[in-house]
Amino acid sequence: KGNGNIPIRLIWPKAKAKPDDMKEGLPLIVFFHYGGFVLGTHKDPLANVMADDVGALVASVGYRLAPEHKFPAGVDDCW
Repeated sequence: KGNGNIPIRLIWPKAKAKPDDMKEGLPLIVFFHYGGFVLGTHKDPLANVMADDVGALVASVGYRLAPEHKFPAGVDDCW
């Protein structure tokens, strides 16, 4: 198992207010970047597009990548 340090980036849709100004909650998308657990990053620009197009808060989650971390390390981090 890993050390528990999994990066998460929160992306707010541009058209929505920040939490201090909100009266209602936003839908949440939990996004794990593509790349077969080898490529990519939790800073993927697709998460920004999803937040704006859907109007939802996106939690873009990182995970340990191969080959430094053997399978199923990345999958385990997505639980």
